Amino acid sequence: MQTRARLFKIGGASLAYLPMLVLLFAKVLDFPVSQAVVTGCAIFNYPALAMARLIQTFHVSHSVEALSALVLMLLWSSFVAWFFWRAVGTFQGDDEPDDQRGRYDWAGFRVRFVIGFVIGSLVGWRFVKYTTSMKTLLIASVVTGVICGLIYGLSRPPNFWSRS
Repeated sequence: MQTRARLFKIGGASLAYLPMLVLLFAKVLDFPVSQAVVTGCAIFNYPALAMARLIQTFHVSHSVEALSALVLMLLWSSFVAWFFWRAVGTFQGDDEPDDQRGRYDWAGFRVRFVIGFVIGSLVGWRFVKYTTSMKTLLIASVVTGVICGLIYGLSRPPNFWSRS
C-alpha cells in the first residue's frame, strides 16, 4: 500500500514539470503545439519568466538569458511539485496520527475551500481590473478563487469545528 501512495505522490508532483516541458518543446525544438497550449504553459511559468525578463534588462548575452530562464522555470516547477507532493500527501493522510490515518476531514475541506474560493475570486478581479473583456475578468476571478480555495482548504487549523 505504501508503494501505491508513493506513486500517487510522484505522479502528482511530476505534473508540475509538464508545462515547462511543453513550453521548451514548443519554443526550442519547434514542435507543432497550439498557441493556446503555449499561452497556458507561459501563464503557469509566469513567475519564472518574469524573473528571466528582469535578468534580460541587464543586457546579458543570449546564452545567459536562456540558461537563466531554464533554471528559473525548473526552480518554479520544483516549487509547484513540492506543493503538489504535499497536497497529495495531505489527501492521503500523511500528516495525521496513525490511529486516524485515512479519515480526512472532507467536510472541513469543503467549507474552507468555499471560503477561500470566495475570498480569492473577490481578489482575483484586481489582477485584470483595467480589462474590457468580461471573459478575462471571469477567468482571473475563477483561477484565483480555485488557487486560494485549495490553499485554504488544505490548511487545517486545529479544532476547526470547535466553538472555543
